[in-house]
This record gives sequence, C-alpha cells and structure tokens, in this order.
Amino acid sequence: MELFPNHPCSTTTIYRIRKSLKFEYKPPRVRQFLTNDQMGKRLLFAHDHKSLKTDWENVVFSDESWFYLNPKTRKIWRRRGENDNVYIKDILKKSKIIDLANQEHGIFNWIFQQDGARPHTSKKTIKYLKKRCMLLDPWPPNSPDLNPIENLWSIMDKRLENRRPDNEENFIQILKEFWDSITWELQSVSLLRHKLSTKFKAQKKSQIKAQNSNSSKINCEN
Repeated sequence: MELFPNHPCSTTTIYRIRKSLKFEYKPPRVRQFLTNDQMGKRLLFAHDHKSLKTDWENVVFSDESWFYLNPKTRKIWRRRGENDNVYIKDILKKSKIIDLANQEHGIFNWIFQQDGARPHTSKKTIKYLKKRCMLLDPWPPNSPDLNPIENLWSIMDKRLENRRPDNEENFIQILKEFWDSITWELQSVSLLRHKLSTKFKAQKKSQIKAQNSNSSKINCEN
C-alpha cells in the first residue's frame, strides 16, 4: 500500500481482517441523540397532551422530504429571509393542505402539526396559520420519531432504491406511482397515532428513571 510502503498488505489480507473484526459495508444508522434539555421538552410535551387528552385522530401531521434524481450532494443559493415566504407560497398554498383539511374536518375543528424549523415558526408563518387552523404548538425539538409521516419517506426511499429514472419527467412519474400505491403501509402509519400515548409514557418513565438515578448519585456524594 502506498501509505505504508514498508508494510505491504494485499487486498485479500485486508478483507480477511475486516471480516474477522465483523465489519459490514452498510448504510449509516440514523439515530436521534437528545440533550437533557430536549428530553425535558419531550417529557413536558407528553405530559401536557396526556393531561389535555389530545385526540390524535384529529391531528393532521405534516412533513417535507427531498427526492433527488442525482445524488444528495448538491447545494443551492438561498437569500436570507425568504424561507418563510417559500414555505407559505410553495408548500402550504400549493399543497392546499390547510384548505383540504378545513373541507374535511371544518374550520378550527382539527389541529395542524409541523416541526420547529425556522420557516415554520416565523411570526409571518404563525400569523398565516392561526387565521386558518389550530396549531399543535410547540413541537418538541429534534423529535422526528414522534411524527408518523416520517415512516412514509422511509417507504418511498426504499422503493426508489430499485428504480433508476433517466430524466426528471420519468422521476416525477415514478414518485407519483409509488405514492398512489402505498396502501397497507399507510394503515401501518395510521396505527402509529395510537402508539403516541405509549411512546409518551415510555418517554416519561425513562426521564423519571434518569432523574431518580441522578438523585441517588447526589445522595451518595453527599
């Protein structure tokens, strides 16, 4: 090897050592690492909605995801201050998510969920939304695992792995086909709504356990 000319090592040897160490070439695992402050806010969120007896069937969850024809390495130029305008114009208005939910449930008879991204929580966005619907606010930071719709993006990504569209038009058509074909997966996602209270209870128990552990440590030190 060029980096270690005095210690030659064949590709076969590297493969054998790597295998003996149980290394596998796989996609990276995605896991949310939470700070104590974030865990506390998740606990408070769970406690509040448990007390309010929030009807999760009446919550319209929202989320956004990027799907790329080319690898996800590109960057774009953005002008400061335009993000909330883009969110309102290109996401909320074009998708008609608010209008459709109002038609389905009635104005102010449902709750809109969105994460804490800056365009979502700007004064302009909040003012726009509060004129049209109720908000599930505030959503705890760094908590995509609490949003059932996150599972849909995972389903879409997995299906795209086996398709190689050669142009934008074909790519968009494939995405539409995948979206329209999601059936039992959607039922599975809807079941996650009912599991939110279970997740909140587990979050509460975990936080209480951590607090008790810290208290015991303090007592021992005293």
